[in-house]
Amino acid sequence: MINKKKQGRVNRRKGREFEKRVQREIEKEGFIVCRWSKNFDENNKLVDAKSNRFNMRTCGFPDFLVIRPNFCYLVECKINGYLSPEERKKAQLCLALSFCKYFLVAHEVDGEIIFKEVQKERDDKNEIFNAS
Repeated sequence: MINKKKQGRVNRRKGREFEKRVQREIEKEGFIVCRWSKNFDENNKLVDAKSNRFNMRTCGFPDFLVIRPNFCYLVECKINGYLSPEERKKAQLCLALSFCKYFLVAHEVDGEIIFKEVQKERDDKNEIFNAS
């Protein structure tokens, strides 16, 4: 039987190590990498991310704000590359509010870090600003 407490610890450790690898990889390319400490509440307002005694430094969605002159990314690290529906909604909200031009998901394939772009969805009915 799987010990869920132990498995949770292992998953958090692997996720933390993967985030550090992604951060080092991005910094190697000459970018400045900052932890993103904001999140969206249920009303889609940008608020400070909550932390607690169990995850003091691991908060916010996405994980990183990546900057270079005239260039800005938001990066979320996922070992399997899967964003939940709630995370996809938040990624689309970041793109719709123009926090950055690109939203990337960093994931691992055969020990190599791969970045895939989250495309901005265009829905004319739900467009934030309608061009009239």
